[in-house]
Amino acid sequence: SQTDGDGGCSNLFWRGVDQSPKMVEKFKERCVQKFGAGRCSIELLEDGDAATVRVDKGSVDRFVSTYCLDLLSEDDMYRVLDLAE
Repeated sequence: SQTDGDGGCSNLFWRGVDQSPKMVEKFKERCVQKFGAGRCSIELLEDGDAATVRVDKGSVDRFVSTYCLDLLSEDDMYRVLDLAE
């Protein structure tokens, strides 16, 4: 079968949330370069409160967290994981 040059992921939409302006810029550079601006969105979490991030029920198929959960308190970590059911 043919792929579209991105591993067959042409129907995926990438969303990033970070509290670091530098990481937001890195995401923009890498995501847009690889997948195109129409398939990438990023938001800067300025207040550090992940509860302010709006996620519509059923709108996410996968959640990837790199170097995040270990920065939370144990209670907050389990609260985030419970949301991912």
